[in-house]
Amino acid sequence: MKLIQIFISALIILTVSILHPVPSMAQNTPDTGPALSIDMIPTTLDYTRVHLEKNTYPDYVRHLPLKPSGSDVFSWDGQVVHDADSVLAVIDWPRPTKVQQCADVAIRLNAEFLYKKGNLQNIKYKSLSGVEISFTKWLEGKYSLNKKTQNVAYKISDQRIENTDEVFEEYLNFVMTYANSASLSRDLKIVFEKNLIPGDLFIQPNVFEKGGVGHVSVILDMCENSDGEKLYLFGFGFIPAQDFHLHLPSSQQGYEKWFTLDGYKDLVAGFGKGNFHRFN
Repeated sequence: MKLIQIFISALIILTVSILHPVPSMAQNTPDTGPALSIDMIPTTLDYTRVHLEKNTYPDYVRHLPLKPSGSDVFSWDGQVVHDADSVLAVIDWPRPTKVQQCADVAIRLNAEFLYKKGNLQNIKYKSLSGVEISFTKWLEGKYSLNKKTQNVAYKISDQRIENTDEVFEEYLNFVMTYANSASLSRDLKIVFEKNLIPGDLFIQPNVFEKGGVGHVSVILDMCENSDGEKLYLFGFGFIPAQDFHLHLPSSQQGYEKWFTLDGYKDLVAGFGKGNFHRFN
């Protein structure tokens, strides 16, 4: 009798497990509705997000907030340049200024991270003419364009400027006016593809072609499978200055929302050859 009761109990457990299977323990991001930040964009197939240390720059990039699903991409002057169906997502930043193009999006992303961390001494970027434009020096003097040499010049002031968000915005707009894809390509270290992390840039400076337009893309997140194969989310701004957004891959360029590396290079091939770079 006791054996029969055990058999019946086991049969009931087996039946319940078939009708109501235990959820998979895979680390894929659950699709719980519209993504409110990059880390909430679901992965694909059997891929899981790569591990990142908390409170680092790559982790900061992964957690950038997103505008509501269905948001269009607007230019600096309020024109729709991409409708919602043609992009994956739009970063929830204020409407860009006229000078905030693709290289400038990368500069702002890095500078805002350092600013929020209070790491003001490392907020410094070089102009195309090679002059370093430092935020701490900005608070102590004045940068301007020398009209004779067309180089950025600096003059120290007798009075320090108070550090405010408005002053930081003024600084960023000055940097974005005189830095570009070519200066970032020159100044930032190259990263091998096997070592890529979120926050790294794909820079196509196009400096050797007359009239060429460069381009800068940002790796916003990465995932990998058990074979070590990786997929990527890429974001960028563009000309005219427009919202920082994530593009969608075609079926030949990736899987669902995620690019392969070769697939993304195919998307931006028209801007010429490029390399991956990293802010120090």
